[in-house]
Amino acid sequence: MITSPTFLTALYKLPALGPDIIRSEEGRQRRQKLMDNILYFRKKATEAGLTVIGDNSPIVPLIVGSEALGRVSSSLLPKHNVMANLTEFPGVPINGARYRLQLMTDHTFEDCDKAIAGIKASIEEAKLLLEDEAYLKSLDGIPA
Repeated sequence: MITSPTFLTALYKLPALGPDIIRSEEGRQRRQKLMDNILYFRKKATEAGLTVIGDNSPIVPLIVGSEALGRVSSSLLPKHNVMANLTEFPGVPINGARYRLQLMTDHTFEDCDKAIAGIKASIEEAKLLLEDEAYLKSLDGIPA
């Protein structure tokens, strides 16, 4: 399995690979599987009480809220085995911090379920930490 982002980006740009997979049965199946993942993830995330915005695409924006909540919850994601990109002001409106998730064909529904559970848990844990005065004092002096 290739995991190097640099290699994947370079591989993506090879023009000879594109037309063959696009026109093939495998390409059709992969596009269908990706759409299945998109619809499944968005439905399950919404059912879990998370706010998903945007259209049905592989990029799924998931609203977190304040920048503080976004930063703290983002720092907790690795312990839940989740990787997501946090976008905050000025890239989005103030208090509109969000995760920018990218779904892929090779994700399974189980992967989606685990990611949703991890994101939800990290946000809930972050909310508790932000109410904890001892935690907030431990951040004193750390630039926001």
